[in-house]
Amino acid sequence: MEKTVAFRIKFLLLLTFLSSAGLAAQVKISGTVTDAGEKPVSGAIVFIENHFSEADTDENGKFEIISDDLKSGDHITLMVHKKGFTDKALEINISGQAVTDLKINLGIKVAIVDEVYIDKIQIKDIQEQKPFAKSDIDVILGSPESSVLASMSYLPGVQQVGETGELSVRGGEGFETRYLFDGMLVNNMVGANIDGQAGGSRLSPSLFREMAIIQGGFSAEYGNALSSVVRMTSKDVAPSKNLNFLLSPFSLDTQMAMPIKAENKQSVEVGINIMDFDVYARNIKDDLDYQSLKNGPYTLTGNLFYKNNFSDKLKFRYFSNNSFTRIDALALDIDNPVQELSSRVKNLNYFNQATLTYERNANTKFFFGINNTFNTDETLYGKNGNSLLYRKDFNITQFKTSLNKKLRKNTFINTGIEYFIENSDLINGDRSVDYLNNYAGLYTELTTKLYRNLYASIGARGEYSWLVKKANLGGRFDVKYLDNANENEVGISYGNFYQQPGIVYNSNMNDLDFSRADHSILYYRYKNNGRNFSLELYHKKYSNLLLYTSQQANYDGYGYARGLDVYFRDGKTFDRMEYRISYSYTDAKRKYLNYPDEAPFHLNSKNKFTLSANYSLFDSNLLLGAFYNYASGRPYYNPGLGPEAFNSERAPDIHDLSSNLIYSFNVKNSAMLLIFSVSNLLGNNKIYNYTYSENDPYIRREVSPMYRRFFFIGLNIAFGLNKNNDLIDQILKRK
Repeated sequence: MEKTVAFRIKFLLLLTFLSSAGLAAQVKISGTVTDAGEKPVSGAIVFIENHFSEADTDENGKFEIISDDLKSGDHITLMVHKKGFTDKALEINISGQAVTDLKINLGIKVAIVDEVYIDKIQIKDIQEQKPFAKSDIDVILGSPESSVLASMSYLPGVQQVGETGELSVRGGEGFETRYLFDGMLVNNMVGANIDGQAGGSRLSPSLFREMAIIQGGFSAEYGNALSSVVRMTSKDVAPSKNLNFLLSPFSLDTQMAMPIKAENKQSVEVGINIMDFDVYARNIKDDLDYQSLKNGPYTLTGNLFYKNNFSDKLKFRYFSNNSFTRIDALALDIDNPVQELSSRVKNLNYFNQATLTYERNANTKFFFGINNTFNTDETLYGKNGNSLLYRKDFNITQFKTSLNKKLRKNTFINTGIEYFIENSDLINGDRSVDYLNNYAGLYTELTTKLYRNLYASIGARGEYSWLVKKANLGGRFDVKYLDNANENEVGISYGNFYQQPGIVYNSNMNDLDFSRADHSILYYRYKNNGRNFSLELYHKKYSNLLLYTSQQANYDGYGYARGLDVYFRDGKTFDRMEYRISYSYTDAKRKYLNYPDEAPFHLNSKNKFTLSANYSLFDSNLLLGAFYNYASGRPYYNPGLGPEAFNSERAPDIHDLSSNLIYSFNVKNSAMLLIFSVSNLLGNNKIYNYTYSENDPYIRREVSPMYRRFFFIGLNIAFGLNKNNDLIDQILKRK
């Protein structure tokens, strides 16, 4: 849980330090931005290189910049950026107090929607539903925690499981969501945690250009996932040197990026984070009367990212992330409240990945990747001087190669193969399981234009698991209509999805099976000039789910999840303000695990509503964020009512109102950011579930966060800020 706190604060500060700039009138620069047809270009970002002065173009393509740090006689470079166009640079000599009526033509769009739409690697947008793609700035502005996982929980159909930190998507388990970094699987995305308290994101959003969650109906390229995938795409080579320090009462974070070759060909990025949460825990009392921190969490994390663009066609990436976490906690025995139970959690995680991308031409792209994850989770429980050890070690290596190729006009193929080698050792007290699992997946997917604005993707994926000793074959398709302006999209998706089982100690290792989910989705999406709307209806049918008793386990379980997701995002209506609204209705039932019969799924909230907004004050030097999250109570089993009432009761509804305040300023050549944030301002008790005594069904305790509120204050110092990077562009678009 405390790892969540540390990581989310780290990410918030690490990224948002760039959203600075106060404006005062001295020199005015204005003009109009147009395309090749002399039509106005709205939403383009216009800024002065190496200055804190910028503006967005309005619906008529007009912009106006007022700067207080320029004077007559200065020579500047005016930069214009708009997604889909080539960036434009103008050299300007300032004469007097104004430079007006500039005419800036961005030329022809890089990608045109209609006939050329598929011809330009827009294939991913056609192949997959990707309505919820987030930049690192979206992660910051989209939630108070500003971590990858927390920001996703403000999207429809997505809930962050309070007691683990995992994402439950459309009535699914946390492990049914898979995370991909540049197309490769990230194992163990959620960090270490103690019982009942959430772990946090292992990877910082600052690493990524885009993070997209696909709630269902995803491409045949992605397997071993029943509910959803989160695709994280890294940024390109760092364009300039910069050094960032984050200082807080309990952590120190340093991030450095350094180009090592001219013309943005190579760069090295290094990060180190040290966190000792004891400082916070000793000064602010927790809110649970049965559980507390004894020491820590202590966390040490280091990462290295090497990027080399050998040419425009050949690109290499190597990423390494290594972390160590230790948490000591105390809890009271539910049956004997004077008896203390100690626990010590230790986690060691090494993640290394290398990828090579070769674009032979505009119509052919090869990908090669390899990664390795070594992870050790160890928990030592103590009672009356006796200790019980739980330990899980796994070592997973993935190999993947793929080909994207144009077969003929408006038809592309995406095909590939991946292979996993997994060694795992599990110890739970006096029980242990050791196993080796090799897993292979082969997929092929065609994307084509059927007629005018009608597109289709159809694919198949086959898998074989040496552990399960079985193969599966699933089909997937998506048909959608896009209007000429690429503003309205309506479509239908269907697919079969499989996932390997987890290991149960009392299961027969020779009688395992793949779990299966069949997705049916009908969707409508709208996107235009700062506004996004999405409406989705879905039905998910589960089969081959795990069932167990104390004596045996099998895969005869089943279930369903069905519902409605609505999302609206508006950055246009109000000046200097963006707000986001989501609503989800999810009906989910299963016969699963120890369920005696089909019953409401224990992680599902039937109704979920979120509202978040960001507003910049005082010429954008001050950014205010407000976040409200409502979730109806989750089902739970009250053993006092008997098995016939399994999961018939619900925990109280959850209301969470949070806020943050970000103040940006400059000291000489350094950009400063002062952050203050409060989670759960009203201090509402968020009860996720209940733990019952094994001896008395009328004795129970709440499963709740250790801290109802969390306060943070910190300072980020950035050296070497350069306006010529995508992160700045995205920040300016949000202002």
